[in-house]
Amino acid sequence: MEESEIRIPSELIADEYLRKDNETGALYFFSDNNYKYFDDDSKRAFRICGFDIKKENQFLIDTKENVLNILDKITNENHKETSCFILLFFGTIGSNNDEYITESGDKIRGYEIWGKIMKCETLKYRPKIIIFQGFRVINTTQTDSSNSRKSLPIPTPPDYDIPYYSDMLITYKVTEGPTPNSTYFHNLWRNIVENGSRDDLTNIIAYTKRCRYDDFPPITTSTLRKKFFIKPSQFRIHWYDIHKNIENMKKNITMLENKLKLQGSVSCLDGNPHVVVNNINNEDSNRKKSKNYDKKIMVIGLLLFGVMLLISKTKN
Repeated sequence: MEESEIRIPSELIADEYLRKDNETGALYFFSDNNYKYFDDDSKRAFRICGFDIKKENQFLIDTKENVLNILDKITNENHKETSCFILLFFGTIGSNNDEYITESGDKIRGYEIWGKIMKCETLKYRPKIIIFQGFRVINTTQTDSSNSRKSLPIPTPPDYDIPYYSDMLITYKVTEGPTPNSTYFHNLWRNIVENGSRDDLTNIIAYTKRCRYDDFPPITTSTLRKKFFIKPSQFRIHWYDIHKNIENMKKNITMLENKLKLQGSVSCLDGNPHVVVNNINNEDSNRKKSKNYDKKIMVIGLLLFGVMLLISKTKN
């Protein structure tokens, strides 16, 4: 079958941070012991998206001094070849939503973390993504869960004042319960894997669902100058859908062509599956060729109709 090519008009191409792959992306994990069994989903998602999950880039939130020293070391590295910077910070919080309690009992504020990343000179003009999860333990011995939830302090948004030139996106999410297992983050990692080529990260964060018992939506602050897509791709948004649909149509047409060729070459089997008996007269052969041709025309017509339908939806 003749190959076709989709040429996307330049005015419809999303303004995004361009990069060839995620091998040059910098990815760091910070978590405390409460997340020991609950951070595998995030690592698996980014690994599927092409990021290199390095053991030396995974740190324990043990003491405030150690965490800040690690961040200083990270920001002092040369990131000129880094295409993007992603930091996941999963820690335990108290009554203050933006105050993380270390294993030693020290407290770290969110701005102490992202402030250091923002000042890194070699990350200037590069997208910097920081995802915070603040886990607050709920006492599960109480019998009336509805009353216990009403007595909890109402979470307030962290006071994030990010300079406009910083190319940074910060997402903050509070999780309450006996464990930091979060439906929202489970859905977020799944959406990143499934839709990371189609949708930019800001949209994925916005449409990711949380469970109905989760009272705390994610809070996102962004000074990104362009759209950031987790997965590099030639096609985005509706053009990604059109490209995928055309690829599927091509596969179906190829399968149909192969099936029609097989039916046209084999008329009947005389007890031996390896012996072809040629007993079809010319009239029957011409009739079958005509039917096959009609089928091909019908499939191609359906292909063109599908493409035009998708394009019309895109314009609307």
